[in-house]
Amino acid sequence: MAGCLRCCFAVGAVVAFALAVALYPLSQWDANVKLKTRIDAFLLDQLLPYPWVNIPSLVGWLNGASNIVGSRMILTHAGSRAVLEGINIENHAIAGVPVRLYRPSDVDRDEVLPVYIYYHGGGFVTGSLGTYDQYCTSFSVASRMAVVAVDYRLAPEHIFPAAFDDCFAVTKAIVGDGAIATQLAINSSLVSTGGDSAGGGLTAAVALHMSRTDLPPLRSQVVIYPCARGPFFNHTWLSAYRIPNGLPPKAMFHFMSLYIGGLDNTETRTDQIEHQSPDLLPAETWKNATLRVEGDVDVELEMPPADKYPYAKSLLSDALSALLAGDLEHVPPTIVVLAGMDALHDDGLLYVRRLRASGVEVELHDYPSMVHAFTGLLPGKIRSLTGGVEDFPLAVPEALDSLLKSVDFVRRHI
Repeated sequence: MAGCLRCCFAVGAVVAFALAVALYPLSQWDANVKLKTRIDAFLLDQLLPYPWVNIPSLVGWLNGASNIVGSRMILTHAGSRAVLEGINIENHAIAGVPVRLYRPSDVDRDEVLPVYIYYHGGGFVTGSLGTYDQYCTSFSVASRMAVVAVDYRLAPEHIFPAAFDDCFAVTKAIVGDGAIATQLAINSSLVSTGGDSAGGGLTAAVALHMSRTDLPPLRSQVVIYPCARGPFFNHTWLSAYRIPNGLPPKAMFHFMSLYIGGLDNTETRTDQIEHQSPDLLPAETWKNATLRVEGDVDVELEMPPADKYPYAKSLLSDALSALLAGDLEHVPPTIVVLAGMDALHDDGLLYVRRLRASGVEVELHDYPSMVHAFTGLLPGKIRSLTGGVEDFPLAVPEALDSLLKSVDFVRRHI
């Protein structure tokens, strides 16, 4: 019997793989494999200064505090190698949150510029200002705008809603505090926001909550392969044949576990999130929440007792997943950038569907052969490990194309 089951499983796996190949054009599949090989080689290169850090701590799903620290070190090191040109950078604090200001170097420091607020990716656990220096520099130079990158607090040291609170506080202060606008020489009435991955989810949540304030509206938002479903990650796959690269689904479950509950009982909570276990929330709540995620805005969610389900309030908050909001009609015009070979691809499609149903202007750009985090693979110079300067070896044209499309969208709405 056991042998038959193993045989059935093996046959099923082969059939699933064959379907994946059949449904995905071979040219896209080949491009994805080649890009993944280059990324793996580059990540191994980053480990040379840190021989005590194992590669699974970055490309595998994070397991324990030591691997989290190692992953942060590697990403920061990789970002610090970028050679930035045509930009002036200043570090500030807004609403008590560290931020980094980017302005084109050929623009006078007193010239008032529109501003693009950026929330970085990293699964709410990794990522930093330095990791995104190249992206923020490229956006600022191409758009002729100021960019303010937010160094929000990370899990597991700071669990939900710390990251959201920091991003929301900075955005409110920039829009509503004239003194900050004067200090940074930015136009507080011409504000757009953006972010990727975890930062994409934060972008959607901040835009939603900003629309509920009495402050001037955001002009637009750039949402890049967002983590938009929060803990309801395992539901409503629109294209189950996709084979994610760059972000294994197991890693996403673990990131979300760290974000909502810290390091305590991480393994158990990760498994609960992956399997939508009633041990985490009652089955009926999962069912109703899934309906809401799919767009049924008339469903009322009942909050389970907090003593029995301590994470329930976080899991059902639209600050964690904007898709849980009943109404998105006041969200600003949105451009969504997605990667075809990405575990978060369908989060973005669901968000686009909800926005369109709410009458929001949406522009979608889907790059079928790209992997998670591809928008960071921009052309530029980096410092080699031997001290010289060389072209960034992972640059792909799709990264620059997505940046320029995002810049064009933002500029058209200011």
